[in-house]
Amino acid sequence: METETIKTLIEQADSDLKRARGELYQPAEDVVNYCVCVSARTALQRYLLGLYLFLKKDDDETVKINHTIDELVGFCNKEMSELKKLDFEHINCKEHDVLNTEELFFCNDVEIVDHCTELAEKVRELLISAIPEDMHPGPFSI
Repeated sequence: METETIKTLIEQADSDLKRARGELYQPAEDVVNYCVCVSARTALQRYLLGLYLFLKKDDDETVKINHTIDELVGFCNKEMSELKKLDFEHINCKEHDVLNTEELFFCNDVEIVDHCTELAEKVRELLISAIPEDMHPGPFSI
């Protein structure tokens, strides 16, 4: 298990999620959708990658870090039934490895980016509930 890597991913994702939430707390006409989109999808992928690293078997021969959101969801769904209850259907970037791409793409709709932000929060809750307490990051507040 890659404890330090998982803790680092959670801390980075928490920072991204805080940025997305902070932007969404503004009136809708003032929200910069690009900022929310990039921050929320990065947080989502980092939480999913942390969950993947936690759930993978120690005897797995290869640990591939470069996954798409869809690949991470597929793997984690097999290992964690609670994740199946979350709606990843409307994530437009799920076919991308959003952490390792130079491609410029984003959603420009407040409702969509808000959904992605809420989804990242739910994946965080599942991850935190799954990992041992000694792997928990510091307190998270928005």
